[in-house]
Amino acid sequence: GIYIVSSYNNSLSDIVVNQTTATGLFFYSSTNNTLIRTRVYGSTDDALYLNFKSSNNTFVDLDIYAAGETANDGLILIDSGSFGNEFNNLLINSTAGTGYGIKISSGEGNKFINLTINGTDKGLLFSSTNNSLIDGGSISDALTYGVELTGTSANNTIRNFEIYNSVNYSIYDVSSSSNNLTFNNSMGSIMWGLTNLTSAMNLTINGTVLLQQNLTGLFSSENAQQLNGTATIELKGLN
Repeated sequence: GIYIVSSYNNSLSDIVVNQTTATGLFFYSSTNNTLIRTRVYGSTDDALYLNFKSSNNTFVDLDIYAAGETANDGLILIDSGSFGNEFNNLLINSTAGTGYGIKISSGEGNKFINLTINGTDKGLLFSSTNNSLIDGGSISDALTYGVELTGTSANNTIRNFEIYNSVNYSIYDVSSSSNNLTFNNSMGSIMWGLTNLTSAMNLTINGTVLLQQNLTGLFSSENAQQLNGTATIELKGLN
């Protein structure tokens, strides 16, 4: 794999990591680096590991295929105070199904713009992680949870992010603080700001979450669970 240790302000592009027995991409105490058009295939460890304050790195067009996730780790693992990293157009496609697509532990302010995760055991974990953003994309076919929030995770926002075909829960929230789930378009918006966002129903725009002319809301379902309650709704362009 590729190891970047105590290194700053690098720009790398068109990288392919194939069938490594160690971590595919490893960052240790490294900041302000940019990786563009990166592919990781078949790693038997974490595909990407941001460790020990590896912060403010940018990843554009990162694809990870069937890397060797384990029960405790993720295809992408972010921990030890790594913050402010941004991912644009991130694809995780796994058939292993034994761990997390993304696991963030004690990180803050990480952003995922247009994130797609397919076929992992658990799609995404926020563990004592704050002020992070998921904006656009989807998680599908998770074998247990789509999104899991634990510990003191607070002020994280999940926006316009579809979660469907999870075996147990779309969102499993046992955190102790409030987080936000929101969907919006030119027709309207709906937002939940709750200390428990747990829901077992599919969450898809204009499937179960309605954002249409003169109609904004959530389909009635016992699987809505904690989402079957107070939400902030805005209707736009009424006629």
